[in-house]
Amino acid sequence: MDWEGLSRALAARYGSPRHGNPTDPTDCLFYLMLSRKTPIRTAARVYKRLRATLRGWDGLLGLTQVELVRLLWGSGLEEIRAGHLLAVAGLLRDRFGAVTLEPLRQWPDDECLAFLMSLPGMGMKTALCVMLYGLDRPVFPADAHCIRVLKRMGVIDARLAHRPAQRELARIVPGHLGYVLHVNLVAHGQQICTARCPRCAECVVANYCLLGEAAQQAAEGQLPYGESLRRT
Repeated sequence: MDWEGLSRALAARYGSPRHGNPTDPTDCLFYLMLSRKTPIRTAARVYKRLRATLRGWDGLLGLTQVELVRLLWGSGLEEIRAGHLLAVAGLLRDRFGAVTLEPLRQWPDDECLAFLMSLPGMGMKTALCVMLYGLDRPVFPADAHCIRVLKRMGVIDARLAHRPAQRELARIVPGHLGYVLHVNLVAHGQQICTARCPRCAECVVANYCLLGEAAQQAAEGQLPYGESLRRT
């Protein structure tokens, strides 16, 4: 894969959006915890509600779980989410003396990742997103959009399950391109390379893609489209 060429083409098309992710690592952590299995607009609304209610993230520790559930209403899985938020806040306060991730700025990447993944409710993708958006680390989080697009491009085996695919992409994608590739692949997967009925004719990176090549062959009458898809 020509990672440099792919990143340039995607950035030119989508402009490298942040997708609403905060720049502060602690803000980013709680925002991402709220956005898991929740529509982005809903997560953003609940995040703003929390920020308006609390006096900093240490304020979480002054809430009961019942009070926090009320503040999270509408986000889905409120009981589970409230438990995770309170547990993470407590762990950070016990470790760092405050509900903050600021000390992680001095930690090496592998220690940051291990620590973040040890927190309740945190998976590899969310931990890497905190590192990418909040700590400016050269990492590549792979969400469902990234995985789908890169599978179609033939970068990884299409049969890989979600978590092994995350690990493999975190290993092979160049870290210095992690931010540009992640944010633009998310946008590409949302807008063009959708799970159903991808719009290959509108794709600016079809020349990097097995599926795009198959669609082009079908359009030129070289192969029936269904047969070309099976060959990818």
